[in-house]
Amino acid sequence: VESMIGKKRGFLIVVVLVEVVLAIRYLKQSAPPPPLKLQPISGGRIVLIADKKDYKKGEVIVVSVRVSTGGQPTVGTDLVLRFDPKVLEASNAAVTQGRIYSEYPMKSVDNKEGTVRISGISSIRKESGFNGVGIFATINFKAIGSGKTTLRIDFTPDLTSDSNVTGTRNAKDILEEVFNLDLNIK
Repeated sequence: VESMIGKKRGFLIVVVLVEVVLAIRYLKQSAPPPPLKLQPISGGRIVLIADKKDYKKGEVIVVSVRVSTGGQPTVGTDLVLRFDPKVLEASNAAVTQGRIYSEYPMKSVDNKEGTVRISGISSIRKESGFNGVGIFATINFKAIGSGKTTLRIDFTPDLTSDSNVTGTRNAKDILEEVFNLDLNIK
């Protein structure tokens, strides 16, 4: 009789342990996920992107200008881009405006100075402006010389005569960081 009671106890202990393990698994599966951490709002960024870094003389280099607002609504962006006119050239027709703003009142290329200037603004009727990450413009440069070159975004914090991303809340420049583009023309 005692050996039977011992076997029953052992069996009961195993059953209880299995039930505890199953209960823990069930509770873990049905527990709600932890709350997501919200990323803090950051400043704006302008990034220059090309398909590759190395090009041959005579090739067209398609440069995408992307704007990130850091989670803040914006009313406009100004880009002042500098390039080496001995290595690259472009034309006003080589600048294609993006779709993040409803109006692009300025698109100009100066091959003597080596500058591209583009301005995009939200329509007065569009109250919210642009918020997010999007293509501000695309510029088709032609490689006319050889060497290493950098497309540089003119930017100084809080200076309004260079590149800017303007927030809707207080019409202040929220641009914090720019990413230039290094190229090698062979």
